[in-house]
Amino acid sequence: MPSPCDPPKFDEQDWSQFDFSRWHLDGLQLDSVAQAIADLTQRLTNSPEWQNNVKATVADLQDVMLNVYQEDSERLEEEKSTVGKAFDQRMTAAKDRSANLAKTMEAAGAPLVIPGNAGTYQLAVKVTASDGHLGLSGMIVRLLDPRDRKTPLFTAVTDPDGNAFFAVPEQGAKEFDNQHIAAQVVTPGGKVVQETADAACIRLGQTETRVFQLEDSKDIQPNKAASLEVRARREIEVRIAAAKVDVLKQERESRLHTLDCRLQQNQAIIDSLQSSGMPSDKAGTPSSGPQASTSESPSPETPPSPKASSRTQGRRRRKS
Repeated sequence: MPSPCDPPKFDEQDWSQFDFSRWHLDGLQLDSVAQAIADLTQRLTNSPEWQNNVKATVADLQDVMLNVYQEDSERLEEEKSTVGKAFDQRMTAAKDRSANLAKTMEAAGAPLVIPGNAGTYQLAVKVTASDGHLGLSGMIVRLLDPRDRKTPLFTAVTDPDGNAFFAVPEQGAKEFDNQHIAAQVVTPGGKVVQETADAACIRLGQTETRVFQLEDSKDIQPNKAASLEVRARREIEVRIAAAKVDVLKQERESRLHTLDCRLQQNQAIIDSLQSSGMPSDKAGTPSSGPQASTSESPSPETPPSPKASSRTQGRRRRKS
C-alpha cells in the first residue's frame, strides 16, 4: 500500500510501448460553434485586459489560499490530538479487559476466597476433574444432616468454575456447633460420585474451603464437556482482547501517520505561497535608508536649474 505522504509512482516499463507521438491535437477538426468558442477564448485569455486583471488578483488569491491552508493545518493539529487521546482511551480499556479476562482464567482454577463473617459459618467447595484445575459446572453438592446421613442439610450447585458456597446462619451454626458434617457430590442425574465423612466442622464465625477432585467417568462426562467449552470460550476471549490492543495500536499509528502527511503537505504549500509572495511584497514596499536617499539625489547628467543658468550668463557678460 503506497504511503499517503508520497505522490503516486509509475513503473516506466508499463509505458515503454506507448506511442506518445499520437497525443497531439494537430489537425483536430472542430465544428463551427466549437471553433468560434475556441477563438473567442483564446482572444480573451491573450488580451491585455485579461492579463492585467488576473495578475492583479494573484496576490489577493495567494493571501486567501495561505489563510485557508493555515487554518486547515490548525484543524488537523486539533484532530491529531483528539484522535490520539481517543485511541489511547480505547487501548487502555482494551488492555484492562484483557488483563481482567486473564485474571478470570487464573482464578477459575482456584477455590473461592471468602472473607470471614462472625455471624455465620461459611464453606467454599471446589469440584474439579481429575487434573485438579478444570472446575466442573452443574454438579450438586450436599451437606448431610449429622443426625440422619440420608437427609441433606444444605444443597448447592457448582457454578461454571466448579465452585459452590454454603453460609450457615447463626442459629444453625449454634445448633450443629463443633459437629462434623459429611458431604456428597452428586451428578445432575442423582448419582453420588464422591462422598466425604468429615467434609466440614461447623463453628460460628469460621470459614473453610474443601476441594473435591473427581475421577474421570461417563457420569461426569457431560459436566466436563460443558466446563471445557467454557474454558475454550474464555481462552478465545482472552486472545481476541489481546489482538484488539494490537489492532488499535496499528490503527492509531495509521491515522496519525495520515494526519502527519496532510500536515506536511499543507506546510509545503504554505512555504511555497509565502516564498512566492515575498518578491512582490518587497517590490511594492518603498525603500528606506541610505539607498533611498541616494536614489533621490540628482544624477551627474541632470541639467542645471534655470537659476544657475542665469547666473552663469551674467558672469560671461561682465567678463566681456
